Amino acid sequence: MVKFPFRIGKAFLDYRWHPITIPKAHYKRLEQEGLAVDSVSIDSPFGATHGKIYYGRAGYGPFYQIQMHRGNTHDPMTEFKLGQIIAVELEKVEKLVSVALRIA
Repeated sequence: MVKFPFRIGKAFLDYRWHPITIPKAHYKRLEQEGLAVDSVSIDSPFGATHGKIYYGRAGYGPFYQIQMHRGNTHDPMTEFKLGQIIAVELEKVEKLVSVALRIA
């Protein structure tokens, strides 16, 4: 399991894929536990959706990011408030990867 705090920022609220960048300190564990996958279920206090763990490269190096699938008619992630701190938990149960967003 990978767990870390995340502060809801403007990018999370403004972009339809609600990016959550995973801290670099967790990359090795993310890879070892097989959590970096193209299909994850995402559960929040406001509802559930699906997404992926995205791997990319930027000027500062490689990064992993949780991204929600776009195009939901009801977007439960818009219920979070700017500056709110949440706990993000990534866990693999059998072959499925689950992401839980919990209000801290």
